[in-house]
Amino acid sequence: EIEAAVAGLEGLCAARSEASTAEVYRLASRILDLAGFFDTGPLFDAAYSLADVADRMATADAWDWPPVQVHVQALRLILKAGCERNAATDHLLAGLKAVAVKTRA
Repeated sequence: EIEAAVAGLEGLCAARSEASTAEVYRLASRILDLAGFFDTGPLFDAAYSLADVADRMATADAWDWPPVQVHVQALRLILKAGCERNAATDHLLAGLKAVAVKTRA
């Protein structure tokens, strides 16, 4: 189910439809719901960051796909790495934090 949500996000990023912005938030929230039941460490953190960024951009009517794309790519990498927290995932999460801060500006 997490895999399906990440794949759905990848499809939305490829299409970049204005109508799909709410779906980005929905899928990120779905990953959060599922990740909360398992020890997914960095996957949960990345999904939370994506949901936060998507919500802020939608609320401000300032949608921008590149921050979403970066988050989705990070989700995929973390998923492929088995959701293990290590130096690489810590680096990814630090990058996502910087992206999130930039979207708030």
